[in-house]
Amino acid sequence: MLRKTFLFVLILVIVAEFANAASECEQRREEAERKERKGMVGVMKYRCEEDGSFKKIQCHASTGLCYCVNPQTGEKTSDKSRDADMSCD
Repeated sequence: MLRKTFLFVLILVIVAEFANAASECEQRREEAERKERKGMVGVMKYRCEEDGSFKKIQCHASTGLCYCVNPQTGEKTSDKSRDADMSCD
């Protein structure tokens, strides 16, 4: 019985860890925040949706340039633009 209880608790811990794991976007944003705290300037700070995916439009605060990205991977899908209201459909 103790063995089954231990196994059950272990499975719950593993599931909880995966459920709380940061998405790729959140990881990149956190890394940018760490760099900023260390004094680095001009760091690209990614914007994420509530579900953890990348917002379709990413803008670099220090240059003012924006571009479209793939919401799942964050890879650029357009050229840079100064238009933060650009269409990324």
